Amino acid sequence: MAEISAKERLERAFRMIGTIAKGVDEGFGAEGRKLLAQIGGGMGSEMGKSARSSCPAEDFKTVGMFWHNLVITIYGVEGRVEEKEDEVVFHYPECPYGLEGTNRELCEAMMAQAYKFVEALGPKLKMETRKTVAAGDSECEIAVKPISTNEKKEFIS
Repeated sequence: MAEISAKERLERAFRMIGTIAKGVDEGFGAEGRKLLAQIGGGMGSEMGKSARSSCPAEDFKTVGMFWHNLVITIYGVEGRVEEKEDEVVFHYPECPYGLEGTNRELCEAMMAQAYKFVEALGPKLKMETRKTVAAGDSECEIAVKPISTNEKKEFIS
């Protein structure tokens, strides 16, 4: 039997998580997605708190690039980065969970972990998913930016 690389083991694990998430979505719909978001959001918040000492600053570029480097390291997904004056935007060609062709709502539920991770690292920041392969877009487009003064933070409850 051939040995499986660490990268391949991680890819398989994330695909299995995605399979479970798709099953929850198909079986329980909006309530299931809400539960996925609550669990993932709690995990992301805790992970962000524990990573604070490793992230050198709380500005959107530093936090965004810190998150992006984790995506590359943990999920094995390479992406293109656009650094703009008021945000940093990431473009990823695929979903590490294999959610391509499912739906935006499931993507958002699974992204709750990343949203809360970024929020824990930079309390005045937000992450938003603009495009997603889950909804049929050609790539995922995710931005990290400061919360504007007239904008209220949305919390996943």
